[in-house]
Amino acid sequence: MVAVDDRQMRIEVGYGLEKIIKDEIAARINREVMAPRFSKGDYFNGIKEGVEKIKNLIEENGHLVGERP
Repeated sequence: MVAVDDRQMRIEVGYGLEKIIKDEIAARINREVMAPRFSKGDYFNGIKEGVEKIKNLIEENGHLVGERP
């Protein structure tokens, strides 16, 4: 979720991905991938690179999809 005017962003992880994208990982993606782009006004690439990072994590850890923590 990105609310540009409110200057807020959040990655919400649903059931089934909790073992792959823990809160600490989501926070790191926000901080290290998305925020630097957003601070330059490059929202498109910030979101794109954040989604790509999440996609790669899921692909690399596909065997964990659907498992509860």
